[in-house]
Order: sequence, then C-alpha cells, then structure tokens
Amino acid sequence: MTSRRFDLLGLLFILVVAASLRLGYSGVIEYRKDEAELTSIELDIAQGKPIPFLGIPSSIGLPNSPMTAYVLAPPFLISSDPMLAIAYIAVLNVISVGLLWLIAYRYFGRGMALVAGLAYAVNPWAVMYSRKIWAQDYHTPFILLAIFLMLYGFIDRKRWAQILCLPILLIGLQIHFASWSLVPIYLWLVWRGRKNTTWRILAISGLLGIGVLIPYGIGIAQSLGNVRAIFPRNWSTDLILQPAQHVANLTTGLQLVGTFANDRAVDFLAQVPQPAVLWTFSGLFALVGVIAVWRKWPRYLAFMLSLWAFITVAFIMVVAVLGQTTSIWIETWPHYYIPSIPALCLLIGIGVVAIATWRPHIKAVGIVTGGATAAIFVTQFLAVLGLLNYVDTHLMTSGSSFGIPIHYLLNVRDALRPYQDIVVVNGDGRDLPATGAVIWHSLLHDGNRCIRDLTLLDSAAVFPSGPFAAVFGPIQSGADLSVLKGIYQGTNPVVVDVQQGGEPFQIYPLQTIPWTGAIINDLEPSHFINGLVLTGYNAADKRLILRWVLPVRNGISYTTVISYLSANNSVIGQHKEPFWQSYNWCTNDTLIDWMNIAPPDGTTQLGIGMESSGKNRSAITTETGETTIIIPFSPAS
Repeated sequence: MTSRRFDLLGLLFILVVAASLRLGYSGVIEYRKDEAELTSIELDIAQGKPIPFLGIPSSIGLPNSPMTAYVLAPPFLISSDPMLAIAYIAVLNVISVGLLWLIAYRYFGRGMALVAGLAYAVNPWAVMYSRKIWAQDYHTPFILLAIFLMLYGFIDRKRWAQILCLPILLIGLQIHFASWSLVPIYLWLVWRGRKNTTWRILAISGLLGIGVLIPYGIGIAQSLGNVRAIFPRNWSTDLILQPAQHVANLTTGLQLVGTFANDRAVDFLAQVPQPAVLWTFSGLFALVGVIAVWRKWPRYLAFMLSLWAFITVAFIMVVAVLGQTTSIWIETWPHYYIPSIPALCLLIGIGVVAIATWRPHIKAVGIVTGGATAAIFVTQFLAVLGLLNYVDTHLMTSGSSFGIPIHYLLNVRDALRPYQDIVVVNGDGRDLPATGAVIWHSLLHDGNRCIRDLTLLDSAAVFPSGPFAAVFGPIQSGADLSVLKGIYQGTNPVVVDVQQGGEPFQIYPLQTIPWTGAIINDLEPSHFINGLVLTGYNAADKRLILRWVLPVRNGISYTTVISYLSANNSVIGQHKEPFWQSYNWCTNDTLIDWMNIAPPDGTTQLGIGMESSGKNRSAITTETGETTIIIPFSPAS
C-alpha cells in the first residue's frame, strides 16, 4: 500500500469517527432559548419575511451579526424540521475535522495530521460544541477553511485563495464576538506572504470582505441608541484565571461535568468515567508541541499556530487584568475558545510525534507514547458516548447543565399541534428558557398560533377565548404551584415522558374559563387607550381581583395603579403592581390578576388606573379621557 493511500485511509477513518460522534444520538441535542430564537428567525426567512440585519442578542447585550442566521438558512429553506438543521451543523463540523487534517498534512506532516485529526474527532468539548442550533457550534468550519486558504494563498501563492480567505474569515468571525481576536492570524500571514500577492488582489479581497460586513453594518446603524453592552458588576481575580482554566479543559477534555451535568456531578462521574490522569497527558503533549513547533518548523508557522491557539485567551486575560481600572471586562465561558480547539489538537499531534521520534533507536518511547495517545482517544470516544447516553436518560434541573434533549420536545410539539391557543405554566420563570413559550413558538412556528408564559410570580391567570391547552413542564423552580394547578389542571391530561428524575410534561385540554376563585363582579367595560379593557373586580378587605380583556401584544410594559379614595374622592394612598407582560398578550384573552392591598382607614372606594413603565412613565387614560375607574370598596369589619 502506498503512503498516500494509507494517508487517505487514515483520513477516512478520522472522518468516520468524527461523524459517528457528531451525527450519532441525533435527538440528544440541547434546545433552549437561544436555539429557539435562532430557529424562529430562520423560519421567518424561509416563509418570505424580511431578511434580518441583526441576529439574536448576545450575552453581553449587543446584537449578534445576521450572519448567524444567513449561514444556517439552507436547511430551513428545505424543511422546517430542526433535525435537518442539526444534521447540517454536524456535517459542517465533520468537514472541519477534515480541514484540520488537511492543514496539518500539508504544512506539518503526515504523523501530525493523523494524531491531530483523531484528537479533534474525539475531543469531548469539540464534539459537544458541534451538534446544536447554536451560533458557536458552526463558526469554526468557516474559520478553519479561511486559515487553510490563507496558508494556501499567501504561502503557496494561489491568488484565488488570497481573494477568498478574508470574506470567508469574516463570515466565521461574525458568528461569535470572541472570534474577532483571531484577526491577527490573517494580518500575520498577509505580512509573511506580502511578496506573493499584490495590492490589487488584496483590494478585491477587502471589497468582498466589506460586502460580507454590510448587512451587520446596516443593522448596527438601525439599532444605534437602542442597545448597550452589559458587563459583570463585580471584578475579581477569578476573571483573570478563568480563561486559562477553560483552555486547559478544552485541551484535555476534562471538567465536562460543570457544563453538562452540574446538578448530578457525583452520579455523572460514577457512570461516565473520565480518567483525569490519562487525559492530562493531552495537555503535556500540547506543551511539548509548543516547544517542538518553534524548534522544528518555520517561524511563520510556529507564530501562526501560537496565535491560533492562544491569542483569544491572552486577549481576554489582558482585558480582565485591565478591567479593574477600565471597568470593562467579561466573564468568559468555554465556548469562547471553540475556534482554538483545532489548534490545540494540532499542538497535541506535534507533541505526540515529537516525543515518539525523540529517540528513534529506543522503540519503547514510541510504543509507550502511541499507547498512551490511543488510550486517550479511546476513552474520550467512550466518554462522549457515555455523556450523550447519560443526559438522554437523566433530567437536569439546573440551567447550567444539559437541557431537555430535543427529541422529547418534539414529542411535546406533536401533542400540542391541535391547539391554536396554549398557556405554558411555570413556577418562578427560571425554567422558561428551557420549556417556555419561546420553545414552542419555534417548534410550532405558525403566525396564527398564540402561546403565553404564565408564572406563579405573575399572580394572574389567563384564559383564551376558545379551547386551549395548559402545559406543565417537568422542571418547576420556585414556590408551590397549587394555585395554578387548581385552576388549570383538569382531567385526562396528555402525558409526555422525559428523562428520569423529573415529572413528565402534562398537557391539559380546556374548553372554557376554569375560574374557581372568588366571584367577580361585572363592570361596564372600561376601554383604555392601550387596548386593555377592565370588565370586572372583587375587592375584599386586603385582596383585590381584577378581570381584563387583552388586546394584541405591543411590547410595552405597564403598571397597574391602585388609588385609595375616601368618601369625598380624595386620594389617601396608592399601590402599584406590574401588569402582566405585554409580550404574552393575545387578542381577546381574559386575564384575571390578583394582588394584596393595604388600604388605609377611611378608604371607601378604589381607583383603578394604568401607566406605562420605564423611564418615561405616563398615565394611560380610558378612551373617554378618564385616568381612573372607580369601584366600591367595603373593608372587613
């Protein structure tokens, strides 16, 4: 067998391993708020709605680039099924494994390519960040392609690659803010290959790059004044050390429990073995790789690889160090460094080969090194399978752990399809990013369907005008839900099971308003200019119940203003309560909200008013110009 054929067989084996982990367990995919919002944008595009110029908001408050949506559009143009998009992302990441192999093979050598490719194929973090509808999971293939084109263009003198590398790089960098720290790789290779290019070529590439940035530029211009960056409130020295710890974990594959099974740590570690001592050798191999690449390879390659592996962590650490003075810093997460994982794996490959060939006449060195490397890869492969199986069978209740796999959510979606009106009932709202309306809006993407979130903290109950479904999820953080259960839990629910450790989803079909609370006195409907209609009340000593009819949602927050009135209509006190969030409103819904009040002595009437919330508060009058609706009040004797 020729060496070339052997190399191609090695590549095929690497791709099969990478595909088995990225495409296997296809339904065991997290699907939370970010994934749902991104899916909704894609489905809007597929249905012919205006193409967006911004993506979903980022964790630091700034809007993401619309490139996060553009890159993911192809599968949604074919089908609304999110499973096709998930497969599309996985395939992109299998290709990225092949691209790393190609970079290593062409510029570093055969042995490095084999080890680096396998390291990247089985790295647990690389696998878990290759599988879901999340922007950070699909930017690395574009960055890898761009780096290959930079090398092929500026080192191997291919003009077409010089032209394409910058726009492709900018596509990848726009998908996540932390990736912008990789720009120095491009600048360095342009400088190194400056004699192999022309200003004309660079100008064409630059124009294409500007074209790639134009949609985001339009979106930023349109949103000026409406967004602001959000930084952590409290600076600490931990912010300096966090990035280095994250990169160490991404290199070795360790500390998976903190991200994927935080609330079941002991059981997870017992069922999914992760030999820490063995995996730590990956870090040692990478360190040897850093030394070896500077000693044995051209300096421009060593510098390029060092930038790729460490520029992001160095940049964020410097920002953290200066943060105590500048008041600008960020709390980082492992996914900030995803584009560096291929470089770290390449360093592992260089280190393994360097150690194995350190003393060619001592065969034991090569055998031991190869055996340890193989053991790392096999145990990481098995650990990924164990991790996927574990999160598929064990419910995580913490928002910092693995969410409910999408195949369970799709079963719930199918059970909800017959209903045009849905109320999602929750405890204190902490679980809504995992099981709330945002999830079902995307999975049941239909402009005629209305889905509302209702939490115990809302002190309210909402009732659509026709038949509807009330959904209780398996995770219910917060206080006792008995009040809302008493209202919405009828008989014969549809039950959809999830992993062990939690209640199933329960879907209660309801036909009429199931209000069983205090009798509500009818009022002549009072129409406020924001569309709200007050239709009834119950005022009993220290508890007030109001009944409203809701208009279409408008995105504005409101406050209910209760004025305590004496017999001569003088205001002797006031009480304010936030009104139910308007993003949940659906036309002609009935809302019954309740609140505790403390009317002072002498109160004989209550005035019900409304005002907009926020900096520019203003009274909301009725259509006849009244600021309050007067209702009688009789204090308990």
